[in-house]
Amino acid sequence: MADPATSADPAGAPDRDRPEPGARGRLTIAEKAVESVACQAAREVSGVVSGASSAGSRRFSGEYPRASAHVAGTHARVGVEVAVRWAVPLAPTAAAVRDRVAERVRTLLDLQPDRVDVVVPELVTESGRTL
Repeated sequence: MADPATSADPAGAPDRDRPEPGARGRLTIAEKAVESVACQAAREVSGVVSGASSAGSRRFSGEYPRASAHVAGTHARVGVEVAVRWAVPLAPTAAAVRDRVAERVRTLLDLQPDRVDVVVPELVTESGRTL
């Protein structure tokens, strides 16, 4: 295995002549990436409904979860809309979504989630009807 102190990058400059990784540039996390992580994290919570169902009046559209995000440096504000299965307690489910989204944003994206707002616009019955 090559010695890391003397290995060369593709341009031929030894690693020891390069600046430290943090000084080489910056990493910007796109808001779309935060939104994708938030939606996936919300799907992982028990009681949250996702996916499409059959067409018909007052049928679940499958448009949830949805997320929006604002990133400023290493901080993020996230909004998540989820549909929840009927008869599942809303407050604990929303808290679980909030906690899961915050944890995933923190661990997967290395961003500090300053705020995670959760909205439950639809309740969905076992038959797929919305209330």
